[in-house]
Amino acid sequence: IVSSSRLREIMKEASLPPDDPDTPLSVTLAIVESDSTVVYYKVTDGFVIPDPPDDTEDVDNKQWRKKRKKLFK
Repeated sequence: IVSSSRLREIMKEASLPPDDPDTPLSVTLAIVESDSTVVYYKVTDGFVIPDPPDDTEDVDNKQWRKKRKKLFK
């Protein structure tokens, strides 16, 4: 298990300096299982508002609109 402080150290060493100083540090963590399944996680230092979904059906979903309103308040 990797602690949050260790992840922060890894991000500082592995990340390229961001173009915008307000952009949080981030790294992509890849976890490989024995059956060759790979799962990718984007780990950031701080909170990042997620991008809207690509699927147009999700955009029209009332639940998504409620969540989006809460995020941008």
